[in-house]
Amino acid sequence: MEVLDIIKQLCKEQNVTIAQLENALDFGNGSIAKSKGNMSADRMYQIAKYFKVPMEYLMTGKTIQEADDEVAIIRQQQSILLEISKVNEKLSEAYKTLDKCKDELAQLKADYNKLELKKRKAIPDTPEPSIPIMPGQQSIFDVVFDGDELPFN
Repeated sequence: MEVLDIIKQLCKEQNVTIAQLENALDFGNGSIAKSKGNMSADRMYQIAKYFKVPMEYLMTGKTIQEADDEVAIIRQQQSILLEISKVNEKLSEAYKTLDKCKDELAQLKADYNKLELKKRKAIPDTPEPSIPIMPGQQSIFDVVFDGDELPFN
């Protein structure tokens, strides 16, 4: 809301015309309307004092309490955004760790398969490993992990 609109609203609420306000404050006739709300701090102070409202109300249309409430809401929103940012950072680090673990698992699987191949070439009649292999797995390292649940307890 513009300053001029707020002044008009205050005049209406107090049953005062703008001309009566200008007269009571010794302002020139039509000076408030001509200013279009762009007036000196001294004039705004006089108007605020006349209507017994804070100058902030003339500039914003809000009481001090309303402005304080808005500031409190903004601070709360900033706090929530900061918490979200911290959680996002932790998630990012967790994903990096998960990727590293997947890479290490892939390397271990490759190493295991190489060693298994070497062993079979060196000892042709090597029995299968005694570790149970799940259906669809080629070795004990063939674990599918999608991040939602572990394939074992």
